[in-house]
This record gives sequence, C-alpha cells and structure tokens, in this order.
Amino acid sequence: MEKDKLQVDFSVFGRAEIVATYSMVKLLNRGAEIGVYNGELSLRFLNSFPELTVYMVDPYKEWSKDEYKDPANDSQDIQDARYELMRRTVSCFGDRAKLLRMTSLEAVKLIEPESLDFVYIDANHHYKYILEDLREWGKRVRNEGLIMGHDYSLEWIDVINAVNRYCLENDIHYIKVSKCNSDFVILKKKGIEI
Repeated sequence: MEKDKLQVDFSVFGRAEIVATYSMVKLLNRGAEIGVYNGELSLRFLNSFPELTVYMVDPYKEWSKDEYKDPANDSQDIQDARYELMRRTVSCFGDRAKLLRMTSLEAVKLIEPESLDFVYIDANHHYKYILEDLREWGKRVRNEGLIMGHDYSLEWIDVINAVNRYCLENDIHYIKVSKCNSDFVILKKKGIEI
C-alpha cells in the first residue's frame, strides 16, 4: 500500500465481538476504557473474560458546554451519582476492576508503556482530545494489541480526522469500522490487516 494512504474497511460487528474474536488468538490480561459513562462496555469485558483486568477512566465531572459538547456532559450531581453507582457495581470484580476517577491524561501516567492488550477510547470527542488520547494511550498498548474507540462517523468528524491523522503518523494503513455502531479498531502493528 502507498505511503500516506489509509484503507478504511466498513464491516458489521459489535463492540465485544472483535475483542472476543481477538481473544481466541491472544490471551487478554489488561485493557482500558477511556470515557466509561455507565460502564456497559467495561462490564461486558469483565463478565466475558475472567482473567482480564480493566482500567476504567472517567473524571465523572461536569465540564463547560464549550469545552465538552456531548449528551454525557451531565450536571455534577448526576456525575457523582453515576460514579457511586459504578463504584458499587464493579466492586464485585475486586482488583480486576480499576475505576479511576480522573482525566485521561492523568490516568495514562499510571500505566506502563506497552502493558495493555487493548484500549477503548470514547471520551471527549474534540479533535485535540481524541488525538491526545490516541497518542498517549496508543503508547500503552503492546505490539499486536488493539486500539479501539467509538463514533468514527460523519456526526463526529473530529473523531474521523483524529483517528486518520494518528494512523498516518504511525504508518498504520488499515482501520476496521463497524457499520452498525461506528466503532473503530486498529491493530497496533504497522500495515497489518485484521
């Protein structure tokens, strides 16, 4: 494939399907979800993979509407209640569930480089923040690990632009995107298809 060309494969798959398929080939030990909200995806991973530890990163904070335009940007009272519910919900998983109430860039400093099998990014959808998350959390994913996220769609053009730029910066030429929920998947190995 030519340098500076990016192939985007639009397919039909669900969020957990790609991880489940991938886990048949590689053992999953550690992953992270950035932008947890109600924890649906992290809970699915924790329930499906009994050896998996998941770092769940979300500040559970109300941001100014200019800084974070998203339906998940609720009042601080709702954010506090959502965090308490998540804390109680994941307590049954013990040390396998690491709920980190902090920003993405604060949390990434706690994770060793190339120590994660996957990261799933669904936090602030502004271009600057998506690109920062991809760059910083991408360094935490091991070779042949998965970098995934949500909202690779025309509704969130900043996500498309940030993901495409990250791929070109890292000589990655292939992205898999779900037609049904706009999730994207990148295998952290240059030029390899999944």
